[in-house]
Amino acid sequence: MYNKNVRYSKSGYKLEWNPMTLILGIKCKDGFVIGADSKSIEGDNYNPIKMLNCEKISKLQNHNCLIGIAGNGHYAKRIIDKLNKETKKNIKEVDEFNRKFTEIIREIYNEDFRDDYMKFRDGFNSVEQNKDIVNAMAQIVYNKINFNIGFELIYGVLYKSSNKLNISLNKISSSDRYLTPVEPYWSIGSGSIFARYILNHIWNSHIAISRAINIAIYVIEQVKIISDDVGGQTRIAISTSQKTDFLSNEQVNEIALKLENDDKKSLDFLKKIYYE
Repeated sequence: MYNKNVRYSKSGYKLEWNPMTLILGIKCKDGFVIGADSKSIEGDNYNPIKMLNCEKISKLQNHNCLIGIAGNGHYAKRIIDKLNKETKKNIKEVDEFNRKFTEIIREIYNEDFRDDYMKFRDGFNSVEQNKDIVNAMAQIVYNKINFNIGFELIYGVLYKSSNKLNISLNKISSSDRYLTPVEPYWSIGSGSIFARYILNHIWNSHIAISRAINIAIYVIEQVKIISDDVGGQTRIAISTSQKTDFLSNEQVNEIALKLENDDKKSLDFLKKIYYE
């Protein structure tokens, strides 16, 4: 029986959280930037409830680490809570941190898979164990994981040793659960292809963090124009050898306005060349 307080898709799967997101990460010579929009949709395509101002970037305790997560909100919180609990101050190297991060992601995924298996095991013990039943059980577990706890994330981590910055930018998702390094930038979610198209055309391998901030804001604001799934307040967080923190909304909006005015001046100049 369906719970009237729970939303289901037409195929019958429970839908916890269905965000339409743009998250991007940029690695530069003196740090990294994680940027995101703040628009999410609860429900499904048949009965969406749009919600703005959803925080999609998290800062880890004890480490220069920022994580942008697209996916189930409850699942994202579990990831952050477990990382804060188990990545203590004794981790001092990027590679060690990345190994622990991957380990925690797999632990959470396996816990949910095991819980689903246990729920159905008793029922299967009472019937003949045949291939069709086993396949049906596997499909149910697979659907639950992909519809209810699916996620994709980008994270950056920074450590300083011997006056050298070690910076790592990575992506990982519930579908593969393997950490993949992404350099010098990557994006996920709605509009991510367009975001990477812009990044491909304006990227410079020698940029500093101040320029990377402007690029991140510009890309997100441009994607908002073409995608209804991306919107709300643009959020930016940075990590350098001096600090790991969020820019205020006022700072972000001031930069966005300046970039918009610069864009307008460039377009006016091009119009003057072509049409006068």
